[in-house]
This record gives sequence, structure tokens and C-alpha cells, in this order.
Amino acid sequence: MEIQDRIKALVETLARNPNDFSVKIDTPNSQIYNIIRGKRNKPSFDLIVKICRTFPEISLDWLILGEGAMFRSLPSPGNAASQMEEPQISYGSSNKKRSAEEYHEGLDELKEEVERLKQSHNDLYEKYDTIRDKYIHLLEQNSANISSE
Repeated sequence: MEIQDRIKALVETLARNPNDFSVKIDTPNSQIYNIIRGKRNKPSFDLIVKICRTFPEISLDWLILGEGAMFRSLPSPGNAASQMEEPQISYGSSNKKRSAEEYHEGLDELKEEVERLKQSHNDLYEKYDTIRDKYIHLLEQNSANISSE
């Protein structure tokens, strides 16, 4: 899939039509139409930056390189807890009997582990955003250097 096909997929996924998409990213609709219709094969760097800034959930690897999924796979930090399943305890006849205190201790340990995982998830999410911002900044610098030559 070429980059113009990926932009067409974004339009179909994130907007009602190319005009709606161009309004969302604040760019002339002719730019989007020309890319989608094949009149212009490659989007400008500025267009890619506008797309990334407007839709931060889009994977840069997918948009630029065509690798991976369209959207980042990390759930937002606020939704991490709601996506976790509640632990299930088996009471089968082969299990030895445990006191309520032992179960509560086990649950407390599980809760602590969930909190550690949530913090780790948030840290990864922040690192991803930092790297993404640095990447966009480097692309902007490179574009400015090419423009000044």
C-alpha cells in the first residue's frame, strides 16, 4: 500500500469525506483530493505533520512506512484499568482449602501488581509521545534545511 492509499484509508476512517478531512487538518481540500485521485503521488511533509498533530493516535510507522497497524496499539492511560479483566479464583475440589485472610493477601498482591503495570504502561505511553515529538521535530528541521538550500 502506497502512502496515498494510506491517506485515503485515513480519510475513509476518520472523516465523512475528503473535504471534512481537509477541514479537520486545516489544509486545502484540493491537496487531499489530488493525493486520493492520484494526481499527486506523495504528500508534502507539512501535510504529514498536520495529520500527525491532528490525529496523534495514528501510528507514524504505518503512515510513513506502511508498517504495522493504522493506530497505535497502546490504550489511553485513562482506559487501562477498565480494559483489565477481574481476576478469577478457582474453588475446584482439587484445591487445598485457604483461609479468607490468605485470599485477601493474594488479592492485595494482585492489586499492587496491577498498579505497577498501570504505571509501567503510563511510562511507556509518555516515552512513545516524547520519541514521536522528537521525530516530528527532526522532520521539521530537515524540511527547513531542504527548503533553505
